[in-house]
Amino acid sequence: DSIYNVNIKQELLNNLLCNNYLKNIFSEKFDILFENDATLYSLGELELNQNLKIGKTLCLCIGTGCGSTFFENGKVLKYGNGIPENGWVYNIPFKNSIIDDYISARGILKFYNSISNENINNVKDIALSFENNIYSRETFNYFGKVLAESLNIILNNFDTKNLVLGGQICKSYNLFKDSLLKNLNFSPNITLSLDTSKSTLLGAKALFN
Repeated sequence: DSIYNVNIKQELLNNLLCNNYLKNIFSEKFDILFENDATLYSLGELELNQNLKIGKTLCLCIGTGCGSTFFENGKVLKYGNGIPENGWVYNIPFKNSIIDDYISARGILKFYNSISNENINNVKDIALSFENNIYSRETFNYFGKVLAESLNIILNNFDTKNLVLGGQICKSYNLFKDSLLKNLNFSPNITLSLDTSKSTLLGAKALFN
């Protein structure tokens, strides 16, 4: 609705190819592709770790929300047994709402502020106070627990132990690792993304392979 039924790809192509300089340097196969940012990140992670292209893998990118991509033998799965529509887990019903309201920065902030009676608006501040702040420790322990509970639901019908975790929240993985592993119904092979932005760019390149 917000783009008024305009074909963005065609509009971009029309404007680019009316420029004589660009038209002359573009390949005849020049194209524009679109993909969800979490999927691009996930494709990049598989490019960095070819072992993840064997069998099934779930990639999560946890930041402002919970992005997700399911793979089998390196191919993106958007439908099928155990796969939510589009491969998106964010809107799966969970507790009193949906997964995105818990497995996200706002989920962490909401819990921390509710138990501390503070008004923190940055997860990094909570992480930095972990050693000396009981509320911070309780928050990350809670986050690890709800992440495990959500994964138990997500992977109930998708048989994989390969789990990739990325996004800003996962930079604090060591703070919720114990709680996560304790509450999982399976023993995963966890890969942590070293650079989510770099992986996203590699994933964009992989679209054209």
